Amino acid sequence: MATIINVIDSKQGPIRGCGACVRLENGEPIWLSLAQTSVLVKKSRWGMLGAQLYKEKDVYTNARRGIALCYLFPERRFPDGIKDPNLASFLNAILHCRSASEVCKTLNEAIKLAEQKAGCALEKIPASDFPPWGWPQPGNG
Repeated sequence: MATIINVIDSKQGPIRGCGACVRLENGEPIWLSLAQTSVLVKKSRWGMLGAQLYKEKDVYTNARRGIALCYLFPERRFPDGIKDPNLASFLNAILHCRSASEVCKTLNEAIKLAEQKAGCALEKIPASDFPPWGWPQPGNG
């Protein structure tokens, strides 16, 4: 099983950022970084070097992909305290993968895979088909 090396989910304070570093089951390090407008995932411990597995600068695409990942991986594997919904969805999906190549395929094909699994467009999937952690619950704002 993949293990989390560190997670940062902070918009304030001395350390600002949103991301995580994971060691996959096969030992490969995965670096996940979320900015206001982009998501970047690399096969790297620190993000400076390493193969780029996923990069998207379109906020709408990243939001849709996060929803698709939530639908595809309902079993929660990320720790409590993560508030950013895209961090939760992307990190959870990465924690379900066994290799960097699986991370690359999963992230890049998430919307298509979710729509195939559901048999409809992503926007038509009912809220009841999503796990509680991945969908705003009534009364929770």
